[in-house]
Amino acid sequence: YTISGEADLMSEFIAEAEEHLGNVESVILDAESSVSAEHIDTIFRAVHSLKGGSAYFTLQEITKTSHILENLLSEAREGKR
Repeated sequence: YTISGEADLMSEFIAEAEEHLGNVESVILDAESSVSAEHIDTIFRAVHSLKGGSAYFTLQEITKTSHILENLLSEAREGKR
């Protein structure tokens, strides 16, 4: 497994990823039984940011998973899910 990208940027990516995942966790825990459009938008933005950062470092599993989740969230935004 090879990670590309600048090593000093990796620590920034990790810190941002932790923040984004923390935001997603908070939204999910706060949503309880219903999820609003605002909740979905917040999760979408976090996943989109993770996808971009992981692609830069060629973290393929995270990039692929984020892309799939982003598509599912887009469908939820459009009322298809």
